[in-house]
Amino acid sequence: TYQDPSLLSTIPYMTARIFTAPSTYEIPVKGDKRHLLRLHFYPSTYTGLNISNSYFAVAANDVTLLSNFSAAITCQALTQAYLVREYSLAPIEKDVLSITFTPSDKYKDTFAFINGIEVIEMPELFDTAVLVGFSDQMADAKAANLQSMFRLNVGGQDIPGSQDSGGLTRTWYNDAPYIFSAGLGVTLQASNNF
Repeated sequence: TYQDPSLLSTIPYMTARIFTAPSTYEIPVKGDKRHLLRLHFYPSTYTGLNISNSYFAVAANDVTLLSNFSAAITCQALTQAYLVREYSLAPIEKDVLSITFTPSDKYKDTFAFINGIEVIEMPELFDTAVLVGFSDQMADAKAANLQSMFRLNVGGQDIPGSQDSGGLTRTWYNDAPYIFSAGLGVTLQASNNF
C-alpha cells in the first residue's frame, strides 16, 4: 500500500469509512461540556469510487459544519495531501454527540467519507461579551459553535503537529506571513521569573 510521505502517520489516514447514504455516528459525551471535534480527510483512491465524485455535508447535532464539501477539491486548492477540520462545539444538553455525513444529492455517484474523528472535552473558554460598537448589546459566545481557521505561533516558527505540546497534534504557523504593515515588530521572549 502506498503511503503519501506528507502524511503525519498511517492512522487515521490509511483507512476510511465510506457512506453512500446519510449515516450518523453517535458518540457519548457530557452534554453540559464544550467539545473539540476534529474531522480528518485524506482524499485518496478508494476501490471502485472516483474521489472527484465525493461531495457531502457534515452536521454535528443538527449544526451544519460542512456543506457541498469536496475534500479532493479543497486539498488540491490548498496543495495539501490531507485536511483536518476543527470545531469547538457548545454544550448540547444531551449526552450524545451525533455526527451525520450526508452525500450530496446534486451529483451522480456521490459519496461521503471520513478518515478519522476526534472528540475531546475542553474547558469553557468563552463567556458573554459586549458587541464592539454596541455597548447595549451582548453576544453569548458560550452558545456559539466555532471553527478553528488558523493557529499562529506569534513570534515563533512553524510547529508541525508531531511536535505540538500536550499530544494534541495541532499545527502552529509562523505569524510573519500574516503581518501586513510597514514593520514586522520585534519578537521578545517572556520571562519565567515572576
